[in-house]
Amino acid sequence: MAYTAITERAFRENAGSLSKKISSEFTLVDAEFAAHGVLIEAAAGGAGSALASTKFIVGNGSGVATPVNMSGDATLANTGAVTIAAGSVDEAMLTSYAADGLHAKRIARATYDFADKGGAVGSIGLGVSLPDNAIITRSWYTVLSSLASTNNTATVALSIPTDDVAGIAAATALSANNYAAGHHEGIQTGTAATFSKQTTAARELTLTIGEQNLTAGKLILFCEYVVLE
Repeated sequence: MAYTAITERAFRENAGSLSKKISSEFTLVDAEFAAHGVLIEAAAGGAGSALASTKFIVGNGSGVATPVNMSGDATLANTGAVTIAAGSVDEAMLTSYAADGLHAKRIARATYDFADKGGAVGSIGLGVSLPDNAIITRSWYTVLSSLASTNNTATVALSIPTDDVAGIAAATALSANNYAAGHHEGIQTGTAATFSKQTTAARELTLTIGEQNLTAGKLILFCEYVVLE
């Protein structure tokens, strides 16, 4: 701040009454605060000096109070309400399963949509990865639009690459109706005997197409999982 307190001698020599001298000094201080965006509370009503809507005061890298907007994973309304952006909370932000206590249930959701990802024979990553040391305890998928190929001889599997050969749903021909519209169970049904193998690194949930290209279809895969040490 540029304001320097007046010396005792200068204060005595200033013209005017005591109250006028004091008021003059406070005016200088207030002006300096306002110039640097410092909010000053009024003694009576509690209303502050001007501050643009949704901004708040943060000390910047130079140690100066500066009006800024909240950014990144959350936004701030002028009512004081904070809103966390969709998709901003990830595995690293959740309480580690390595510590005893109460934990949030982990559910991975991944979508396959022919219109977006195509249907060529091969493996298609679904854009969602299980963390290292994850074990799927239950899995299911909802087919919103039946998967199809030219004569329904294509096979489809849902898997966890590298760590679990059995995967989430074994390769099955479309003719078996496992990928017809509706809800379908995966291999993991909630019993310990059906749990997936523990991942040894982060693994992307994957849909694998065999025999014949898909020509249509959309499904959403859900996996409940825990993370071990």
